[in-house]
Amino acid sequence: MRTVHQYDEATGRNLWDAVQLENLAYEEVHEFLSIETDGQTVFTLLHAPILPHLSELCVNGVRARFGLQYTIDGTQLEWISGITLETTDSFTIDYMRTKS
Repeated sequence: MRTVHQYDEATGRNLWDAVQLENLAYEEVHEFLSIETDGQTVFTLLHAPILPHLSELCVNGVRARFGLQYTIDGTQLEWISGITLETTDSFTIDYMRTKS
């Protein structure tokens, strides 16, 4: 049985209980996002994350911080960092979604 844990590195505490993926109606999603134009700030995800604040967004391999550099509302991800995204940047996100 595979489980997933998410920890808050600052406090060292578990942010969610282990999710037993085989027994629950949730699944992991790994998405590559395309930056169509330099300076783009709004992106559409394939699915709405069930716990957006526990998503993991990486830009060029560096983890971005939810609430400080990006937000998610439904399937819309908004880049709110002062760093300008460019079409050559690598932009990936991992999150949990409800199985269909």
